[in-house]
Amino acid sequence: MGEEPFFLVSPSETSPSPAFRASRSPRTVIPLELRDRVTWFTFRYTLLSMRKEFLIVGGVLVGSVVLMIGLSLLGARAAKPIEDVTTACVQHTGIGMHVHPHLKIVIDRTEKVIPADIGVVSLRCMRPLHTHDTTGTIHLEFPVQQDVRLGQFFQIWQQPFSRAAILERAAGEKDVLRVAGNGTEVQELENLLLHDKDDVVIEVKKRE
Repeated sequence: MGEEPFFLVSPSETSPSPAFRASRSPRTVIPLELRDRVTWFTFRYTLLSMRKEFLIVGGVLVGSVVLMIGLSLLGARAAKPIEDVTTACVQHTGIGMHVHPHLKIVIDRTEKVIPADIGVVSLRCMRPLHTHDTTGTIHLEFPVQQDVRLGQFFQIWQQPFSRAAILERAAGEKDVLRVAGNGTEVQELENLLLHDKDDVVIEVKKRE
């Protein structure tokens, strides 16, 4: 086998021809000043966009806070103590006071059943003092904190409660009437203030 032939190529033959160089697109050169301006405007646009987003988010947050404060003030302004418990209606929402004293009534040594649903007018209306069962638990539900007295429960129940009569039982000089709050005898009777978890006992019987 003989050696493969090779050819000598002159430098002029390896260089691009003038026609080839003319056909190539010239490289675009952006002036430095123009590039600086484009960079500045891009940066400025980015800042303005971020500022707009911050303003929107901030506006939403401020608006939410103002709305919450306004609703709180409106609720505080609208919530007032209840004067007439026999006509007022409450529900389980919007309650600022919710306590549960317990009442026991003993007449001539026999404990009386306190009926369920005293003060429950309908599904949408309950008196501020009411019962849900026969355990003797009284639910006190008021829009704001206020003094509530034992006699108000008997007003809603529409039963007598005084030194002259307890429910259907009349009380006279030959009877003993005793009202105790948390084990301590009291003299207030219908004016006795009720608190959460108070244990109130009313007892009337013949004097021995």
